[in-house]
Amino acid sequence: MKLYPTITEVFDAPEAMFKAIFFPLLTIDLKKLNKGEGKVYFVTVWGNGDPDLNFKDDLFGFNFIKFDWTGEKYKFNGNLSSILPHLCQYYKAQRYSEGHSK
Repeated sequence: MKLYPTITEVFDAPEAMFKAIFFPLLTIDLKKLNKGEGKVYFVTVWGNGDPDLNFKDDLFGFNFIKFDWTGEKYKFNGNLSSILPHLCQYYKAQRYSEGHSK
């Protein structure tokens, strides 16, 4: 097991914005547990459990976050359109802070 893997360890060809949306928590190597081949990941999502983010949208509900699994990495297979307006401000602030953290 590995705690806090990077975005590139978890996702196949991740988009830059994934760093502001998905937060990888844990990697499990199935082979090391004698459970087959490949890796699986535990990932939390921006806004998960935040009561101030009350999205009344069919695209941000149960089964909103979807992934395909290549056997080694996840490939996002969902729709970000309903959270993009809310997320863009957060993402821009994060990018600004990264560029000015020196």
